[in-house]
Amino acid sequence: MPFLSAVGISGLQAGEDVNYAFQSVARSWRSQEPEELEPASERGEREKPRRLRRLCMRAVAEKLISLPKAADLLREPVAHVEAELKGPQVVDKDHDAIIRLPKSLNLL
Repeated sequence: MPFLSAVGISGLQAGEDVNYAFQSVARSWRSQEPEELEPASERGEREKPRRLRRLCMRAVAEKLISLPKAADLLREPVAHVEAELKGPQVVDKDHDAIIRLPKSLNLL
C-alpha cells in the first residue's frame, strides 16, 4: 500500500480516507489509454484467444471429453481437431512411414 502511506493513510482506520482518495485522486486513473493497443482495422487480429482450445485439447488428451465433443466446442471439423492433436507430420514417401516432428518445427 505505498500509495496509501504516501498520502498519510495507514491501518484499518483508513476506510473513509481510502474512499476519498480513490474518488478524488484516483478517479482520473485509466480514464483513457495513452495510445491505442490495436488500430480499429486490426482489432482482434494480433492476439487470438487460445484458452478454450488449450482446455479442449487437454481434456481430450486426458480422456475427459471425446474428440467429437471437443470439435463441437471448438466449432471445427473432427478431422481438423484430430490433426492438431497429432501434431505436425511428414510422410516419408520412400517407406510409407509417418515421421513425427517436434512442434517447434512449424512446417505446416
